[in-house]
Amino acid sequence: MTENQIIQDHYSIKKQLVIAAQEGDIQTLISFVNGKLDIPVDANFCDSDGCSLLHWAAINNHKSIVDILLDAGANINITGGILGETPLQWAIRKNYIKLSYYLIEKGANIHIKSAEGLDALQVAARHCIYINNLFIL
Repeated sequence: MTENQIIQDHYSIKKQLVIAAQEGDIQTLISFVNGKLDIPVDANFCDSDGCSLLHWAAINNHKSIVDILLDAGANINITGGILGETPLQWAIRKNYIKLSYYLIEKGANIHIKSAEGLDALQVAARHCIYINNLFIL
């Protein structure tokens, strides 16, 4: 296998991981993070935009994927993406109240500021459709 093929294989695997987190593909993600494949995968892997698998699971409301990643050692407070937000802030942006509450229960820090200088409550105030959703924080 050439060096170029190895690089392409790693790129393909990383792309598969992101897609699995986005689409809630539990089996694919478990295969990678539990080392069932011969390729080591870090639960804190980030794509080219700096978005972690946990970010993608949160913005797509995949609690089961969140659990798998947290069990595999994912950093619940990792910041990423253009706005430098946490998975909690992404879930709040999308009004995923149950998942937001769950992330807080699991230890998500509501005080982390994004690149815009917003913490979780400020993101909620700006993006929540229902004012009652603010009270989870």
